[in-house]
Formats: sequence, structure tokens, C-alpha cells
Amino acid sequence: YNPLVRLPKSVLPKSLFPSVELPPSKWRPGMRVVVPARAFGEEWALENPGDYPGTIVELDEECAAGRTWLVDYEDGPTSTDEAFFVEAPSPMEEDEASEAPAAPPDPAYQDLPLCRDE
Repeated sequence: YNPLVRLPKSVLPKSLFPSVELPPSKWRPGMRVVVPARAFGEEWALENPGDYPGTIVELDEECAAGRTWLVDYEDGPTSTDEAFFVEAPSPMEEDEASEAPAAPPDPAYQDLPLCRDE
């Protein structure tokens, strides 16, 4: 027996690697997310504070500790723990939030006949 020789998992008994079933993830490729800077490490967050939007590309890794996804950020794709994900607002929600509420109709114009194109 040589402890430095690693056998492939397929050769070892399954009991050595208990399977841990994670609950289904709500995250899917193509979803837009926002993550805090601390998702990339405390030291990095101190130098680069803020939130970072990105788009999920694919599942990167899944283990007992959780899932990481490959997320495409402005600076390129990075593996990110889904525990940090917050769903990004859709472009429609952003547009609606920036629009001022519509003014009520002017009563002076309510009784006028509709225009007809002739």
C-alpha cells in the first residue's frame, strides 16, 4: 500500500464518498444576478466595494458545501458561489422605475371629438 498513489473514485467503494443531495437550485444559465464584492473574498472586497451584475453561464461545481456557477461579469467569467446571488432586476423593471408617473388627463381636453385621419 502506497498512500501517495491516488485511485480513481470509480475504483473505490461508494461508502467512502457519501453522496449529499442538495436541494434544487433556483438559478439557471442565462439568469441575470448581482453579487456583492465579498463574493470574491474579503480582501478583494475592501479594495473593490460594490455590487457586480453578471449573467450565469453554467454550473461550475456542486458538492456538499454548495454550488458554484460560472458567471459572466463585465471583466469576464468567474466562478461564484450561488449563496451570494441576488436576482438582478429585469430591464423592464429598471425602465419602469425611472419613468415618472403619468399626469392625470387635462379635463379641458376630455370632451373634444377624436381626430380622424382623412
